Amino acid sequence: DRDHALKSEIYMAAAEQLVTTKLMLMKLPNISQEEMERSSAQGVATAKLTVVATNETVQAVTELSAAIAQNLLSLLPEKMPLDNLRTDIQILSNQLDGSFQKQNQMLNEMTAYNLRGDSDPRLWQALQDNFDHHSSQIDKFIQERDSKYTALNRAMKELFVKCMEASIGLSNLEIKAITCIRKELNMPFNESEYRNTIEATNSKMEAEFSKFLVRVPDAA
Repeated sequence: DRDHALKSEIYMAAAEQLVTTKLMLMKLPNISQEEMERSSAQGVATAKLTVVATNETVQAVTELSAAIAQNLLSLLPEKMPLDNLRTDIQILSNQLDGSFQKQNQMLNEMTAYNLRGDSDPRLWQALQDNFDHHSSQIDKFIQERDSKYTALNRAMKELFVKCMEASIGLSNLEIKAITCIRKELNMPFNESEYRNTIEATNSKMEAEFSKFLVRVPDAA
């Protein structure tokens, strides 16, 4: 009937929101501010659930939501240095592009000088000095950017590990919340099988993640 359909819509939206927010925890090292704001705006789905659900379901969903939020708040400060490193890398990349352009301009002027057959030693020395300066700047920016990339890769790997551990640590609360929601909707559900599926998924995810960490170098 209409009431059941409306209730199902509320519960499914809440379940989707919980999964989305948990995934945001896993993606935290790379997630953008816009994605975080969109996810926060969707929190109304779980708020609606608390109006129509039983006390058991409200408690289960609230505990999971609070645990996710607590983990995010705990890990967010560790994301800020990553964002700062990305900003520094972008600035250095822009500076590097500018130096490459100026170096190329000096090279063109030196080529034109030779083609004209100029013999002004002061002009040639000025061109050479400018070329050497921009070449030196290029080497400096590359070295600094590589250093930033190395720091970023290391910090990302460390934060990914913490996010993985936090996400897996939410499994019991997730199972409890999903179990309650499915009971509310009178949907057939084997909690034991679901738990086994979650544990198997977590084990596979940990194995793949370990391979990922090995493949990602510390150095740029």
